[in-house]
Amino acid sequence: MKKGDITEFICNHIEHGRYSSAVLLCDNSPFGAINDGVRQLCKGVALFIADKVNAPLPPPYNMLSSEGIARIVKSCLLRSAEVYGIEESRYNLEVLRCKLFDKSGITKPSFVRVNGVSAYLNGDVSTAIGLLLAETLVNPLDFAAHTDMGVAYISIGEYSLAEEHLNAVLEVRPGDVTALYNMGRVYILTQRFEEARSVLVRALRERPRDEEILYLLGEAELNLGNYSSARVMFSRAITDKNEFVSQSAAKRILFINDVTEDTKAPGLKDAMKICSGRYKAQYSI
Repeated sequence: MKKGDITEFICNHIEHGRYSSAVLLCDNSPFGAINDGVRQLCKGVALFIADKVNAPLPPPYNMLSSEGIARIVKSCLLRSAEVYGIEESRYNLEVLRCKLFDKSGITKPSFVRVNGVSAYLNGDVSTAIGLLLAETLVNPLDFAAHTDMGVAYISIGEYSLAEEHLNAVLEVRPGDVTALYNMGRVYILTQRFEEARSVLVRALRERPRDEEILYLLGEAELNLGNYSSARVMFSRAITDKNEFVSQSAAKRILFINDVTEDTKAPGLKDAMKICSGRYKAQYSI
């Protein structure tokens, strides 16, 4: 069984309330079979939730008081933070105390989520999903963690799971731009272009000059055959802030021009300029 498989297996136990089994798996998985940071994190999360809901735990944890469990949880999370290189000065014991044991700290930044995002950016999607799942279990109101899980699931083609987590955000925060944008990605990747247009229009209302939203909305319109609307979106997506998006939008405008044979279309001049010269060899149309 691979590291990511064991992580998913342990998280599955936690998700379904099998905290005792999760703790035993964390304690008894062979060395090297699971990243130690993930091991410590999952163990801490399982112990924390089990104590809060009065679920049974295996020996010797079943002999400990809540204060004893809390000390082990803190130790596990600090060890996890150490493995992932999180500076103690930034995420100190007080932050952990507020995060895990003080309801007033429910919205404080989570080092668990930070490590999940870090793992994702370093290409370790399985670990990222395990960490982010643990975060959503400990803190169901961490909407950013749900969104990050959506992004991670998109990257491995698990679109239904991505949609599930993004919906969890949008049900509570219907104007969350990041969740709306990534839901638009899910819909486009699953060829649900009407739904993509709907959520991206909502995202654009919140952030009308965001070139990535404009570009993605252009893709939705293009796939719906609305060339005029798509051209407008792609034209607006051409800015000096994001060279990659600008070049991609310019290529789309030239494609639309080839289809419609409209030589006076808005944005065509900028598109031809971007796709000529030094860009032409690298970004062929």
